[in-house]
Amino acid sequence: MVDLAKEAFNTHNYDLAAEIYERSIKDRGPNIEVFLGLADSLAGTGDFSKAFTAYTQALRLGSVTPERLKHLVSFLVDMMGKNDKLMPQAAKDVDRDLFRCHLCMGFFVNPLTIPCGHTFCRKCLEKRQSKQCKKCDETHHFLNIRSIKNNILISKMIDLLFSTEMNASRLKEQANCAIKTRKFKEAADIYTQALEHAPNDHVLASNRAHAYISMGMFKEALADADKAIALKPDWPKGYYRRATALSEMFRLQEASLAYLQCLTLDPSADTARNCLAKTLHKVLQPLPQEHIKLSELNLNPTHFTSSYSTTEGATAEPLGTNIFTKETLEQLKLKLKEKILQSSYAELVENQESKNTSQNESACSQDAETTPSKCETDNQSEHSPILPKCSHSPSEESKVPNSPQRRKRNISENSDYRRVSDLVSPTRPGPSKKGKQGSPPSPTTSRRGSTTTFETKFHKCLTKDDFECGLCFRLLYEPVTTPCGHVFCKQCLDRCLDHNTSCPACRSCLAEYLAARRDSTTEVVNEVVQKYYPEEYAERKEVFEAEMLEYAGLVEEEKVKIPIFVCTVSYPKIPCPLHIFEPRYRLMVRQAMEAGTRQFGMTVANGPEEDDFADFGCMLEIRDVQFFPDGRSVVDCIGGRRFHVKSKGMRDGYNTAEVEFIQDIKVQGPEAEELKKIHDKMYVEVKKWISSLSARQMAQITSHFGTMPEPDNDPQLLDNGPTWAWWILGVLPLNPAAQIKILAMQSLKERLLAMRKILKCVKEKQ
Repeated sequence: MVDLAKEAFNTHNYDLAAEIYERSIKDRGPNIEVFLGLADSLAGTGDFSKAFTAYTQALRLGSVTPERLKHLVSFLVDMMGKNDKLMPQAAKDVDRDLFRCHLCMGFFVNPLTIPCGHTFCRKCLEKRQSKQCKKCDETHHFLNIRSIKNNILISKMIDLLFSTEMNASRLKEQANCAIKTRKFKEAADIYTQALEHAPNDHVLASNRAHAYISMGMFKEALADADKAIALKPDWPKGYYRRATALSEMFRLQEASLAYLQCLTLDPSADTARNCLAKTLHKVLQPLPQEHIKLSELNLNPTHFTSSYSTTEGATAEPLGTNIFTKETLEQLKLKLKEKILQSSYAELVENQESKNTSQNESACSQDAETTPSKCETDNQSEHSPILPKCSHSPSEESKVPNSPQRRKRNISENSDYRRVSDLVSPTRPGPSKKGKQGSPPSPTTSRRGSTTTFETKFHKCLTKDDFECGLCFRLLYEPVTTPCGHVFCKQCLDRCLDHNTSCPACRSCLAEYLAARRDSTTEVVNEVVQKYYPEEYAERKEVFEAEMLEYAGLVEEEKVKIPIFVCTVSYPKIPCPLHIFEPRYRLMVRQAMEAGTRQFGMTVANGPEEDDFADFGCMLEIRDVQFFPDGRSVVDCIGGRRFHVKSKGMRDGYNTAEVEFIQDIKVQGPEAEELKKIHDKMYVEVKKWISSLSARQMAQITSHFGTMPEPDNDPQLLDNGPTWAWWILGVLPLNPAAQIKILAMQSLKERLLAMRKILKCVKEKQ
C-alpha cells in the first residue's frame, strides 16, 4: 500500500497519495515513514494545516532529520512564487539600474560582457560558476571568464559617474579580505567606512550584517539586514541575512518566513533551502515535558502547537491550526508587497534611530546569546519592517528562567509566534505599522527629479565622443564587445574581421570570437546611447537603414541595383554551392543576409579589368551559410531570376550593377504546339544521353547538380522555362561565352534548338 502511495506521489497525484497514506495509518497504525509520506502529500495538495499536523506526529514517533522536510520546503516555495505580481519589486531607478549587475544588484565592479551581450561583475560570474546567463537564460557552453577582459567603455562610465560608490567598493574589497581571514571586527569597521561613502548600498549593509552575525551581534546584524531589504526588496540575500540573524536569536517562526521570502525570489538558493528545512525542523520538534502532570497527556506539545495554544484569546487546539494554508500564504504575499514597497528608506532610518535610542535607555543589558525573550520582544519593531509588532505579556517575561530548554520553550510561547500567526492567519490579521513621517514621497516625483540630476551629471562627465566607434568614427550602432574588452559597431567589426582576425584596437587574436559568429549587441552600451543621445541615435539609425536599403537593392522593382559576384555562370532553379574566402565577397554575403534579401547576382568576367564582366547573369538565392573559424564560408545557393546589366558600379570593394530582370517570351496557338513537340523530343534525347554515361560520371554530376528534374506538362509554365533544360546546360561542357549567350535567350524554342546542336556535338566527340 505504501508503495502505491509513493508511486502516486512521484506522479504528482498528491490527493490519491494522501488518501492511501491515511488508510495505511488507520489499518496498520502509526509509523514515521507513513506520517512523513502523508505530510509530504498533504503539502503537495496545498493543505499545509494538515501537513504540519502530520509532520509533528512523525517527529513524536522518532528521530527525523531536517533533510526529510525538503518536500515541505519545495511546496512552500512553489506556493509563494506562483503569482509573479505579488513578488516583492524594488522601485525602479531607470538611470542607475542600467549600471547595476543583475547578480548582486550593485554597480558594476570589473564589468565583463558575456557573448549574449549582458554584463556582470567579474567576481559575481566567478562565484556563480555557471555557464547560463542569469538575465536571459542563454547557455554559453564554452564560456571562459578568465579569457575575457573587463569592458573598457562600461568601466570608464562607472568610474566617472559613480566615483563615490567606487571608493566604497574598494573599501568593500578590503573588508571582504578581512572576512576571509576571519577578522570580523576589522571587516565591520571597514564596511562602516564604506557605508559613509555609499549609505544606500544594500550590498554593504548585507556584508556588514554577515560580519555582525559572525561576531555574535545578532541585533545589529538584523538591523543591517532590514536596511538591505528596504533598499533592495527584490534581492534575495537581504532576506537570507535577516533569516540567519533571526535564527541565531531563536526567533524561529520569523526566520522561517525570511528564508521563505529569500527562496521565493531565488528558488535555486540551496543554502537557504537547507536552512529553512533546519529551522522548520526546530519549530516542529517536540518540547520536553514541563511538568509531571503532562505525562498524563497523550500528546507532547511542540514549538508549533505550544506557540499557537498560548496566543492571547486562542484556545488550545489539537494541531488543527490555520497556519500556512493557501489563503494565508496569499495574504502573506500581499502584506509583504505592501510593507516592502510602501516603506521609504528615510522612514526606516528614522525609525531605526529612535529604536536604537530606546534600546540604550532600556534595562535590557544582557548578551543576546543568554538573554531571555524580553530583550528580543522589546526590540521587535527594530527587526521587522515587514512583520507587524504585537504585544507581549509582562507576566510571562518575568517567569522566564535561564536554562536553555526553558528559554527554548518561552521563545516559542512568546509573542513572536503571535506575530507570525497574525500575519498569515485570515482570522486574526496583524495590526499595520505606519511610519512617523506619514506617507512616503511619491516614487514618480522622486524618480523624475533623480533622472534630471543624473542626466545632467552624465552629460557633464561623458560626451558623445566617448561613444564613437573607433572604426567608422560615428556613434556606436548595434555595439558589440570583443573578448579583449573593446566596443565597436557590429557591422564595422565584421568588416574588419573579413581582412584580419586581430582586434583593431589592441591586436588581440579574435579567431574564437569570429568562429562563434556572435551577433548580440552589448545591452548596457546600446541602451545608454539610445537614452542619452536620442537625436544622434535616430540620425545614425537612418543612415544604417539607408545603407541596408541600398544593399537590399529593392529587388521587387523592375530595375534595381544589385551586388555582383564575378565568378561563374549560374542557372535558374539549379544549385550553385560557393566557397567564399575573399574579404570583399565575405562582406557582400553578410550584407545580403543582414539586409534580408539573401540574394546577389552571379556572372562571369569578360576580361582582366575589375569591372569587365558579362552583360547577362542570374540571381543567386542564399539557402544556407556554413562558417569556418577563420571567417571563410560555404554558401548553399540556388539560381533565381535572370538579369540584363544596364550600368555598372562599385561598392565596398565589390562590383554592383543596375539591372533589368528578363524572362521567356511566351507563345500561343500553333507556335505553342510546335514548342511542345520540340520540348518533348529534346527531353527524350537528353534522357537517353544521360543514361549512356558511366556510373562515375553520373555520381559526379548528381553530387554537384542533383538528379535531373522531371519535365512539366506545359513547357511554358515557369517564367524561365523548364528546369531540366537549365540542368542539362550546367552538365554540358560549354565555355562561359556560350553559356552566357544561351542564358540571355528569351525564346525557349531557340534555347532548345541550341541545346540540340550542342548535344549533337558532344555525342560525336564521344
